[in-house]
Amino acid sequence: MAEFRTIPKKAVTLTESDSTDIRGVGALHVGTAGDVHVRNMQGDTVIFKNCASGQTLVTGEIDRLMAATTAADLVGYYVP
Repeated sequence: MAEFRTIPKKAVTLTESDSTDIRGVGALHVGTAGDVHVRNMQGDTVIFKNCASGQTLVTGEIDRLMAATTAADLVGYYVP
């Protein structure tokens, strides 16, 4: 499991949306298990399948948290 090597600048509650801009989020905390669909800065959709409750995903900078996400209670970490 990856670990943070830096302290996040800010943490925010995220809502699944194909249109909400979340540029700068580089890690996600999963509160309720499920799949996490994100769009990266290159425009590619990446699916993290079967994420566990309490898991933190170090994603690299992402652009969108897609509406197809089934995981819930997500927190986004803005990292420098």
